[in-house]
Amino acid sequence: MDYEASLSAGQYFVLITQNVDGLHQRAGSRNVIELHGSIHKTHCANPACTLAAFEDANPHQQEIPRCPVCTNVLRPGIVLFGEPLPAEQSWRAKRALRECELFIAIGTSGTVAPASNFVRSADYAGARTIYINLEPLDPPNPAFQEHYYGPAEHLLPELLA
Repeated sequence: MDYEASLSAGQYFVLITQNVDGLHQRAGSRNVIELHGSIHKTHCANPACTLAAFEDANPHQQEIPRCPVCTNVLRPGIVLFGEPLPAEQSWRAKRALRECELFIAIGTSGTVAPASNFVRSADYAGARTIYINLEPLDPPNPAFQEHYYGPAEHLLPELLA
């Protein structure tokens, strides 16, 4: 079922993910916010460089890629541990949470911030909040109003029918 296509007028679907692999888009999702960036993009490691991030399918296995503008090292367009989330993705996620009516977290431990706090924002905005996973949160998060345990591919069609 195409859940995005089945939305009523005035409704929209936003998928916020910590994945960097682009699989959500390959599966057909259209409004995806990649919190931690994309492995398919490359940008200059020099924050002062003017080179815009670009699509990059080159695996760069033989050499360290260099920026054509400033000659600094090029790097994957992903957030590494200790780095801040990109401002645009963070802003878009926060806006979606403020307008959220239904928040579903699927297949997550719910312990890695800042994404682990998104359910609180959705709950505060008055959204119905649902947790779907193979096992319960540890520790539990009281902002989730409903909990369903089992494979998402079985639970989601039932919940969204």
